[in-house]
Amino acid sequence: MRARGHGSRGRLGQSLLEFALVAPVLLMLVGAGLDFGLAVYARARAEAAVREGARLGSVIWQDPTADAQVRDRVLAEVGRPPRAALGQVQVSYPDGRVRGGRIVVRLPCGYDPALPPLTWAAQVVPCDAEASMRLE
Repeated sequence: MRARGHGSRGRLGQSLLEFALVAPVLLMLVGAGLDFGLAVYARARAEAAVREGARLGSVIWQDPTADAQVRDRVLAEVGRPPRAALGQVQVSYPDGRVRGGRIVVRLPCGYDPALPPLTWAAQVVPCDAEASMRLE
């Protein structure tokens, strides 16, 4: 007669050991994917915000408070992306403030990864954004 139950405990132990070996790698992959997704999200928010700021500035560029309004619009649009450090909004007119010239809006941004630096090449991932539009 065979003893019951000894074989199933061995298989359970083997399965638990295999899971314990694979789980950290799986969790790192999931974490890296989430971290990467948040970095892309921060950059997308920054790009959309500077585009909106440049769009506004291209229309109201003659107003003396245009630069302040553009900065306010950019900051309102970008919000607070998770784990992203935003710099000062920069507004410039490379061709001068003339009709047909350009307005350039720039927002420095850096994403601080949640995972240890082993998974990223740098400590802070840049998510800077810049947009340029013609003055109407």
